[in-house]
Amino acid sequence: MKRHVRIGIPIRTNSPKCLFLLARQGFIAPFGDSPSVGIGGITLGGGIGPLQRSIGLISDNLLGLEMVDAKGRVIRANKNCNADLLWASRGGGGGNFGVYTRYKFKVHRAPAEATVYRITWL
Repeated sequence: MKRHVRIGIPIRTNSPKCLFLLARQGFIAPFGDSPSVGIGGITLGGGIGPLQRSIGLISDNLLGLEMVDAKGRVIRANKNCNADLLWASRGGGGGNFGVYTRYKFKVHRAPAEATVYRITWL
């Protein structure tokens, strides 16, 4: 089984389709906790979420991306190709390098058991 997932835009970070597909296969990914934030916003902004302490920020799990630059060229970046663009896009780019169209993330095996808390501030 591959241990990565490719996500195109527009996908929300808590997209039930994406999360349930991963969960059915026994995987999790740190996709944040706000259903109104798109995958591009959370990835390019660093990716703080409830799983950050156990599996890292979403930007830590970014393996590759595809984007379109100002001249209309499709550019792919990963550890072997345009690695500097990948590095700059992992939380520090702010989406300033072009229009991001696809992301590739590392996924992690889901634990056999989990505890869920709901905290409400009054």
